[in-house]
Amino acid sequence: MNSGFGAMSHPGRRLAAIVMTVCLTVVLTAGCLYRGEGKEQTEVAAIRSLAAVEQAVLAYRTTHGKFPLLEGDPDAFPHERNRIDFRSLRDQGFVQQIPSSAFESGGYYYYVIADAESPPSVKLLDVRVTQATADLQREVDGYYARTGEWPFGEPAAPGFYAVDFDRLGMSARQAKSVFSAHYLPYVLHESGRVAIHYALDLMLFVQQSGLSPEEGGELWPLLVEKSPFVPPAAFPYEWRGGEPVPVGPADGE
Repeated sequence: MNSGFGAMSHPGRRLAAIVMTVCLTVVLTAGCLYRGEGKEQTEVAAIRSLAAVEQAVLAYRTTHGKFPLLEGDPDAFPHERNRIDFRSLRDQGFVQQIPSSAFESGGYYYYVIADAESPPSVKLLDVRVTQATADLQREVDGYYARTGEWPFGEPAAPGFYAVDFDRLGMSARQAKSVFSAHYLPYVLHESGRVAIHYALDLMLFVQQSGLSPEEGGELWPLLVEKSPFVPPAAFPYEWRGGEPVPVGPADGE
């Protein structure tokens, strides 16, 4: 079965061992979690623009009493819902121009508000990854329309499965992580929703940060706080039984 996952009769049991192996063999000198050298120029420019965009968002909120947000898709993944409305910021003089790295200027990133508390936290969402996931979702939906079944592979976590690419008649795909040098597998929720499985990245972050998350504690706020990025195509993750576990919409997304 060509699923993009290894066989996992007990999902996540050997995750810690995999983490250590990947750290030693893939990015020994650069560190496991963050990319280090070799970043694309567009990525560097995007990261440098975040502070100025945050200042503009704060000024807009002070003036209007709300954030400059586009109308969101209620079915979007949690970190993809609060896209910044650059047209409003520009037209009302809060920014002189939209960053070249923004999707609205032909760039690779949506700018989103990751934390609506005060002060707001502006982060980057990689459009390339969201579009690739949407492409795979269309393949999965088409398969379901033809067969009445979802292309479930091996169990990956409670309520989640690997994508069986053999059943889709296509080669296995993985997603380039925005947090690390790794390629991550896709996962299919029992509802048919395709997402990226971030257990490896989150385990690396917990290990490298020396954190001891509480049982059932949310993990994305801990990582996103330290990163300029939010995770594309990501369900919430909680710390359960000593490892990161995705939480599907039936569990209260």
